[in-house]
Amino acid sequence: MNREDLTKVAIFALAAIMIGGMFYGIQFNQQNNNALPPGTVVNGMTVFNGTLRTYEPFLVVGSNVSDSVIAGLRTDERVKAVTSEVGGYLINTTTRDDVFPLAEYLNSQGISSNTLADVIMPTDIEVKLANGTEINASTVLLGSVKVIAEPLVDTDSDVSVRMIAMVQGGDLVSYSSATMLSGSVLVPVNATVLSLEGKKYGFVVPWSERAAVDEKSLDASYGAGNVAFDRNDYISFPGGLGVVQIAEKKNLPYITFITDTGASVNESFADESRVMNDFGNITVVFPDSGLSIVTNSTVNLSYNGTVLYSYLVELPQDAGGYSIPGGSVTLDTGREYAANDSVSVVVNGTTIGSRMVRINSAVAG
Repeated sequence: MNREDLTKVAIFALAAIMIGGMFYGIQFNQQNNNALPPGTVVNGMTVFNGTLRTYEPFLVVGSNVSDSVIAGLRTDERVKAVTSEVGGYLINTTTRDDVFPLAEYLNSQGISSNTLADVIMPTDIEVKLANGTEINASTVLLGSVKVIAEPLVDTDSDVSVRMIAMVQGGDLVSYSSATMLSGSVLVPVNATVLSLEGKKYGFVVPWSERAAVDEKSLDASYGAGNVAFDRNDYISFPGGLGVVQIAEKKNLPYITFITDTGASVNESFADESRVMNDFGNITVVFPDSGLSIVTNSTVNLSYNGTVLYSYLVELPQDAGGYSIPGGSVTLDTGREYAANDSVSVVVNGTTIGSRMVRINSAVAG
C-alpha cells in the first residue's frame, strides 16, 4: 500500500469501516456449516490483544483546524509537511516516533487525528463464525495488521483490536475493518487539592421577584460572563384553556402571547395576585427563575440557593490498574477544602489497554 493509498484510507476511515461492515454482512452469512471441508475459506469476527509496533508517519485531521494551529505545525520540527486534502489536512511527520507526541499535542488543542497503526498479532486468534462456531486461526502468514486509529497510546502498548478475519486451511489469510477498541471506566482515586478556582452559586428566584434581578449590576460586581440569569417570563395552565378562555385572556394588558397551555407575560409584570384574580378558578403555575454566579468572593442574596466550590486537583499517575494522564482537572463539590487536602474523586475515562487516554469527567466520590 503506497503513501497516497494510506492517506486516502485514513481520510475516509469512517466510510471504509462502514463499507467493510457491509461486505462483512454479505460474506459472513455465506458460511453456515458446522463441518467445513479442508481448505474452505470462511469469514468471521475476531477480537484479540496485540502489541502496537509503530504508526505510519502521517496524521490526518479534519478541516475545522484554526489557521494559527496549521501555521504552528508548519514550523514544528516534528512536521515534514502539511497539505490540504479533501475534508481536512494531511500532516506528514519527520519520523514515525513523532506521530504519538504530535497527536498528543493536537488532542490538547481539542483536535482529533487519525493514522494507521501497525499492530502485532498473537500467534493464534479465535474467530467466531456466523453460525456460532469458534475456530482457531494461525497468524503466521500475516504477523501484523494495519488499524485505523487515533494515536492515543505510545508504541509497544498493549491494545485490543476487532476485525473481520478471512481464514483458509487454519490460517488467517486476509482481514478487513480492523478497529482499535477503547473502553470507558469509572476509577475512584485520591486527588490532591491544588487551589480554589472559584465558587459557583445557584439561586432560585421566585416568579414575583424576577423583575428585581439587576443583571447589569451583578455583571459589574462579579464580572461579565460570570453571571447567568435564566429568566422565566411566562405562566402555565396545567388544566389547559378552552378557545373562549384564550380569546378572553389574550386581551389582558400584561399578556404578550397565549396558548391553551401557557402564556408569555411582560418582563416587568410580577403581580401574582392580579393574575389569580384575572384567571379566577383556572389553575395557574408561576415558574421560578434560575440565577448562577461564578466568583471567588462570597455572594449574599436573599434567594434560596446552593454553592459549589470549584477546585483544581491533581490526579495520581495510576489507579485501578490504569495509567492516568498527568496534570490537573477541575472538581466541583459542595464541601470546602484547603490546599494540599486529599479528596476522593471518581474519574470517568476512556481507556485503550491499560492506559486512560482521555479524562471525560471528574466528580466528587
